[in-house]
Amino acid sequence: MYDIYFQCFDLNLPHAPHKGCCTTDKNDDAKMTTPTKKKNNNKKKNFFERAASGVNSLLLDSSIRSRASRELSNVKNNIYSRGNKFVHSLPIKIPSSLSFSRTSASTVGFNEKDDGSTCDLQVGEGKPYLDSPAFLRTQLWESAMKKYYENTTSTTNTYESLLSQRREGEEQEQEEEEEEAKTGKDDCDKEEEDSKTLIERDLRRTFPHHPSFKSAKGINKMRRLLLAYSEYDRSVGYCQGMPFIVGILALYMNESDAFQALLFILQKPRHAREIYGEDGVGLKRTFAKLDGLLRRENERLFAHLQNFKVDSMMYASGWILTCFASDFTSRFSCRVMDVIVANANVDFTYADFITNVAVSILNEATEELLAIGRDENDEKELVFEELLHYIRYEPQRWDGERLNRVVTIAVHSLSERSKICKELDCAMDAAGGTSV
Repeated sequence: MYDIYFQCFDLNLPHAPHKGCCTTDKNDDAKMTTPTKKKNNNKKKNFFERAASGVNSLLLDSSIRSRASRELSNVKNNIYSRGNKFVHSLPIKIPSSLSFSRTSASTVGFNEKDDGSTCDLQVGEGKPYLDSPAFLRTQLWESAMKKYYENTTSTTNTYESLLSQRREGEEQEQEEEEEEAKTGKDDCDKEEEDSKTLIERDLRRTFPHHPSFKSAKGINKMRRLLLAYSEYDRSVGYCQGMPFIVGILALYMNESDAFQALLFILQKPRHAREIYGEDGVGLKRTFAKLDGLLRRENERLFAHLQNFKVDSMMYASGWILTCFASDFTSRFSCRVMDVIVANANVDFTYADFITNVAVSILNEATEELLAIGRDENDEKELVFEELLHYIRYEPQRWDGERLNRVVTIAVHSLSERSKICKELDCAMDAAGGTSV
């Protein structure tokens, strides 16, 4: 059913060159090696445990600052730091062999060329850790998942067993097809396309310019994760948009950990699978929540878009289904994923936070959007096209400072906006529909 969104709005195709991206490269194993912890501090919670404990500002933690200052004193000369923002907030030792990008903090942005060694890490309510080493994101996500799953059965064996079941099922299907070919029989009731066919069709259209997914290794990793999930959740199976979610996780986590995170996002507690439902109800409800939230916060802009018939479905489908990855750079999408994954104990759904970020983007663009169509003599049809074009193409070109502000505001507003989303959900439940 989602073909219409991807066909009408080219959501599977890059709208503009993805110049910057958070990636890993052939030296990932070295970069992602867990740093050595300082001795005699085993009883204290480490940085990643604190980061995974919820949405709080780690930058304001005086103990973290002091510990970082002491622990990094021996390796400071090997690290290029932006005004000590990173050095004084990281309570771990950094391998002396690790190199940092020397781009100025004032100019670093999401559209800058990324060599794969750094990322912008969103772990608190303040500014992100600009140009953090990429392995920090890996450790942050893994720490959050470990903490969330610590009292449950590990999904490692589950993942391997699902892949095994999938292979056995495919072998059986192949045997049946060969038997049908010999007997001349054809199953007319067979589904138009199975999940494997759909996955193969979409894999090459997912992050087409990302170096990590130009190799067979990266593609195979995504393929296995998608096949395992389609086996795990047969009622949903595979839907377009999922490869982007899987791709983001696969950039920084090994397969078994990425599968854990995928279940965390799609199942409980983030419930992203609801937006992929065959009936489309979950996606429609998300559009309604986006409209409702925008109307409450920015009634002037909401009325302006409504006046020119700009519906949220026309621009937000890709945002919702792919965690912004079909339209924005992977750097931006990964920062959104930081919040979704790293704050495992905070109660909010995937759809709620994606809606939160979407509204923050629209609020950030208010002045530009209101300026379009201000002249009463402008033709409504042309204004409609211009408004839609701006929303779909311009935000992805914003500089790093502006995109940083969007995500930071979304994090600050998480609690309040999540409450509003729950109110809108209750209103839709009471009305028995997908609108408020």
